[in-house]
Amino acid sequence: MRSIQEVKKLSKDADYWRNQWLETIDELSISRSERFEEWERANIAEEQIIVLKQEQADLKAAQKPEEPEEQGNFVKRHRVTRATAETYRNVFDLDVNGIRILEHLTQTFCRDAFTDSERETCHRLGQQSVINFIVNNINRANDPNYKESVND
Repeated sequence: MRSIQEVKKLSKDADYWRNQWLETIDELSISRSERFEEWERANIAEEQIIVLKQEQADLKAAQKPEEPEEQGNFVKRHRVTRATAETYRNVFDLDVNGIRILEHLTQTFCRDAFTDSERETCHRLGQQSVINFIVNNINRANDPNYKESVND
């Protein structure tokens, strides 16, 4: 059997360790609740970041004019007005580079069209007709009686 002093000492030790254990549990529960609160704050901050990013995206979208979403092969064609005699004159008669180009085209494609082969003759006459078309438009624009509105 144990003595009363030994029992009292064991009782004190048990109380001491019980108190230590309770304090540790209290500290753990406090740190657990603190971690939970931090986790909640982190979730709230993350939600606020998502909201701010969405607002920023909405502002950017509001600043840009909406364009239709393109699908497939998108080809944008510009509608160009028809070339007039004045256009030919500006390009091939008034511009130095245009004069050079017309001279080169004339030397290349306005040679003697008639050959022994009927096909070759037709081909050369077709080439000459393009050069003649350009020259006729230049001459028409240089005519003092020429008016653009009449030829529309």
